[in-house]
Amino acid sequence: MKVSKHLGVKLRYFTDRNPLHWKSLTWFIECGRRLGNLSEAEAYLKAASNIADPNDPGYGYCQGIYEW
Repeated sequence: MKVSKHLGVKLRYFTDRNPLHWKSLTWFIECGRRLGNLSEAEAYLKAASNIADPNDPGYGYCQGIYEW
């Protein structure tokens, strides 16, 4: 499956507006990995960690996907 940079831009915009939307953050991390821009996803994960409860399963899932 080819991931376009356009999709990454859309996910970045959506994640900026709603950092606790775990599904979009997961896709952003996956797109970052496939495009070779995983370092960009780290900033969004840190922004979500400042707001989210550390025991939130969505946050734990996104962090696991990032560290995988």
